[in-house]
Amino acid sequence: MLIVAIFLPITDIVTYNRVDFTDYLNSQSSGDYGLFADLPHERPPTFTTNAPELDIHDEHNRFSGVDPSELIILPFPHNADVNSERRTFPEPGPPTLRVPMYSEPPEVLERQIPEGGIDFVRIARRLIDHDRMSIYIGVVDLLDPNGYRYIEDSGIVHPASLIKSWIMEYAYLQVYMGYATLDDNIFGMSLEQRINFMMKDSCNNSTGLIIRHFGRANIDAWLTKGHSYTRLNSDFRGYNAGGRVNSSTVAEIIDFLERLFYNRYNEPYSSMLQIMLNSRTRDRLPESVAGFENVAVATKTGAFIHDRRATDHDMGIIISYDEHGEIKFAYAIVMLTFSRPGMVVSVARPTLIKVARDIFVQKNLFYEMTQTLPGS
Repeated sequence: MLIVAIFLPITDIVTYNRVDFTDYLNSQSSGDYGLFADLPHERPPTFTTNAPELDIHDEHNRFSGVDPSELIILPFPHNADVNSERRTFPEPGPPTLRVPMYSEPPEVLERQIPEGGIDFVRIARRLIDHDRMSIYIGVVDLLDPNGYRYIEDSGIVHPASLIKSWIMEYAYLQVYMGYATLDDNIFGMSLEQRINFMMKDSCNNSTGLIIRHFGRANIDAWLTKGHSYTRLNSDFRGYNAGGRVNSSTVAEIIDFLERLFYNRYNEPYSSMLQIMLNSRTRDRLPESVAGFENVAVATKTGAFIHDRRATDHDMGIIISYDEHGEIKFAYAIVMLTFSRPGMVVSVARPTLIKVARDIFVQKNLFYEMTQTLPGS
């Protein structure tokens, strides 16, 4: 028997310049329940029509003093005719999907190290075997605007199932704005149930049905309003617009995590955060903090094989809190790994866990050390 293997390189991805946008969400509902009030139980999502403005002066809000309209992008109704709006969007540029090669040193887009601080990622990178895998990392302190901030230039890469986080955001904003309800029937399940399956179990079938419900073009058009490189080209049911795949970057994934954390007391973001805190896939970032007490991890994983490269990703928010429930430190972390398919289990994923654990241990030790300094 003759077996012919055909490898189709996936390189047909496009870049988009940032588009100015004027539609924003100017107010959100608020609640005083706190981030850990009902862990490990889920609080059912609630939405209010009388929504107060976002507290932008929260002392832990990196965007304190910034108009909340700059944090959240308001989508148009999912059943609207978007063709006229889409004509103003950029036309596809040249193919630029990046397939990372081994031993490729990453460039750093942003590096902010507080005075007397530690470059956590640079130290943790000693654990990576660059001859067998590539990894792109982003770590951002979420409590201190002048805290540690490190974002590597991943180029435009395949986000795998991380893209589902934006699909969740779009769906929840549609509900928040009154264009949909969590009880909407999507092939025998409610929208709320489909979102839970999509995020907690990374169910591709539920993802495809949610995309079909709202329209891939609508979701993608919304993405172009606030993202330069994050695109939804696949409907998870076999169709890729223009033959292109989904795309994102470390920097834009960090943007999503910051938006999620800074709006954690406001709907619909508090509901989204609860879903990610209760993800049932716990074998990457959550595994990296196994054995530590009082740590919460909101996570979304992603894995995909393309062009003889395997991706194995995780993104999340890691929060360490004391015995009184007060947050000690919190940070957003993105880890995108690339290796050969046979090296995911043996090399890529164990390395992701080791590096993420090393970063957490460093941050924990640094926090304890700063608490013992005079005047702390």
